[in-house]
Amino acid sequence: MLPISICIAIKTQPLRVKPETTNARAVERQSKEQSKDRLSFDLKCRYYATREDIPQCLISLWKYLLLDKHKKQLTGWHLFAKRLARGQNTEDKTTKIVVLEMRFMHKWLTYDQMGVARRAFLDTMVVLRDIMSGLAKANTDERGTLDWGKVFSFACHPRIAGECTTPWGIEPAGYYCHPREQGGPSGSAQKATQELLLKYMEVTDPVRGMTLATTSSSVALREARRRVDRSDDNTQPLWNAIMFSSVLGSDPLQLDVDLAVFTTKKVVKWYDELLSLCKVAVQSQGTESRVDKAITLANQLQVASERANAATDSMSATSESASEKTLCGKKDWGLGKVTVVEIEDVRDSASYEDRKELAQPSKERWWRRVLQSFVIKVRESNRQRQQHAASKLVRRSLEISRTRTELSKSVVEFSAEVDQLRLLARGFILQLKLQTKWRQVQAVAQRPGVTMVEVSKVTTVNIDHLSCERRRTQAIREKVSKLNQADEAMMQGAKEILGRSKKLNKELKSLHTDLRKHAYRYESRTSLEQRGTLFRCG
Repeated sequence: MLPISICIAIKTQPLRVKPETTNARAVERQSKEQSKDRLSFDLKCRYYATREDIPQCLISLWKYLLLDKHKKQLTGWHLFAKRLARGQNTEDKTTKIVVLEMRFMHKWLTYDQMGVARRAFLDTMVVLRDIMSGLAKANTDERGTLDWGKVFSFACHPRIAGECTTPWGIEPAGYYCHPREQGGPSGSAQKATQELLLKYMEVTDPVRGMTLATTSSSVALREARRRVDRSDDNTQPLWNAIMFSSVLGSDPLQLDVDLAVFTTKKVVKWYDELLSLCKVAVQSQGTESRVDKAITLANQLQVASERANAATDSMSATSESASEKTLCGKKDWGLGKVTVVEIEDVRDSASYEDRKELAQPSKERWWRRVLQSFVIKVRESNRQRQQHAASKLVRRSLEISRTRTELSKSVVEFSAEVDQLRLLARGFILQLKLQTKWRQVQAVAQRPGVTMVEVSKVTTVNIDHLSCERRRTQAIREKVSKLNQADEAMMQGAKEILGRSKKLNKELKSLHTDLRKHAYRYESRTSLEQRGTLFRCG
């Protein structure tokens, strides 16, 4: 049946279509599907330029990002597209802001690894900040026609895949570049509006928690677990200040807005302090030193066990040869103290009756043989048990080292979530303050000769879209939903990290106890204490 089905498959193949072509199309389609799921983002640079300058500005920015020194900084990323953002009015010949887009795609990271992808995106933002600010000192050959004084701002907008099912993804982030004052009402209105929005976002406030440089890992772990167990006392007031107040109403009270802003900053600070505790509990030098000492001592004990077994084998071989000569030289045989060779000569020269008598060993020789065989078996059993114990200790130490490495990666991903939460909180604070500060923003953005549409091209939020009160309220609701999802995801991640860290410390303490017990077989307590092998585990 199998050959028949193969023949049918071959006959039903379309005519004039080569199998190589079909496979090539399948591979190309699969490659496109894989690239769709890879991490990518658009670098949007808002730049003052005329219509004639746009093509050359695109080429200059493209070449600037592809410099060798910048490629080394952007390892893992591929710059593969450039364009002018959609919706740009290129008919006007005056100097105005245009949006230059550069698309980056990661070479292997996908959205399935959201924790790693989030950390990679935020780290790349810092690299791009340094690269773009380098335009101020770059020579003409490097920057082309670009001028740092004309860069209004730049931002990175992740292109989240449609199949991404994570509770909360990656928030866009950007930097305001404080450009030179441009002529006309639009230039001054854009700068004034953006700087006013940044003031409302409180960007100058880093919202950082405490530093724990002198705290031990055990104390940090205990404090982190206590905070997580009592998390409702820290995060629940945020939702109460938002959901059960006038913040989401048509005419919010300034007191409710201030309370919501205050609790938002407190929650971010609480998570930042929790991150510091997790770093000390997992990534501290004390924990790393204990793991390294466990691996070193386990390897040393395995080598010591092998050396001891080798020495035992040599002593056993010597004792067996000496015992053989002594047993053969007993007076029961009637031969006196003779060598093995002499015994063989006597046996060869003896008569048949003598050889028959010599072939029957005495009871003393037989019991010694049995005892010697028993000792050899016991010694071999002990040797195998000791070797197995030493190998098991090595495997346990390596497993603990691997677990700690994975746990450190989880802490790094958690730090990316905290940074992401900080960005989300700043956007939420801005949305809250716009509820009561909207008239001030409107007065700055609607100066004579300026429209909100033109100002919205460069501001952090689309103020033209938020001119409607209902849309501002809806934007706050969307931010609240994201904050709620972020809080649930981060709390679950923190509980997993702390639970695994507690288990790791327990296994590490048990391993050091077994290592001390095993070390007594080969060295004295004094020598172990002098070498620093014995120490207390916290």
